[in-house]
Amino acid sequence: MNNISIVIPTRHRNEHLQECLTLLSPDLQKYPLNNYEVIVSDDGSITTAEKLILEKFPWVKWVKGPQKGPAANRNNGVKYAKFNWIAFTDDDCLPSKNWLESFSCAIDDNPEANVFEGKTEADRRKKRFNEVAPINSNGGLLWSCNLMVRKPYYLSMGGYCEEFKFELEDIEFRTRVQKDKQPIIFVPKAFVCHPWRKIDNKYKVEYESVLIFLKRHPDHQKHYSLTTRLKIIAVMTLNLFKDAFRFKFRGIGYAIVDLFYELRSAFVVHFKIVANQK
Repeated sequence: MNNISIVIPTRHRNEHLQECLTLLSPDLQKYPLNNYEVIVSDDGSITTAEKLILEKFPWVKWVKGPQKGPAANRNNGVKYAKFNWIAFTDDDCLPSKNWLESFSCAIDDNPEANVFEGKTEADRRKKRFNEVAPINSNGGLLWSCNLMVRKPYYLSMGGYCEEFKFELEDIEFRTRVQKDKQPIIFVPKAFVCHPWRKIDNKYKVEYESVLIFLKRHPDHQKHYSLTTRLKIIAVMTLNLFKDAFRFKFRGIGYAIVDLFYELRSAFVVHFKIVANQK
């Protein structure tokens, strides 16, 4: 039986967090409580989850987050982990009852591996443009909402890059793992449901994260060239028209604004790359 520390970053989402922690309780997880712990690293500033955890989940360890974004918040949780394996999920995810058991079996079957990822799917078909969920049905994505990594390896890699304040930190971590030629073992039975979450806005700063990513991995510039990005935006535009009637135009305003920001990001990144090449 492998000992596992679960790290969950949170910020102002106690209702979702409560659902997640309920599914990780010793009453529901098919895994002995002595062999796992749950650490919630809380970046909340207006409210926190400390009271919720003290009253309803006394077996969970609450720690104050650094308030420097989700990458730093995950790293902060790892600092308090006492076990050799770290499992990451997000506060709005719903882990299956055999989530830990499935990862543990995969570790036994692959004793030399350092990195594992589980299967992540939504709870239904998408119904509107302004719904998001990180789907990973076939592996290879290493989304931060469902993975397990050997703690010494994670620390040797420097964890998640804390320069990222909003997004792409998981893609950047995956890139480092791939460059290190580490196999990423896909464990379909380690299933997590990530329900579609309606969003009315999002951080429109993707270009900042892309620039940080390219600073660390300049060999990936071809993936963010203007031509490549414009092709992606063209596909997004076609999908907008294709899905408009299926979604009954729900959230279409968000989709249009999102296209605008994707276009802006493409040109900002392009001109920054050109400027750096001079």
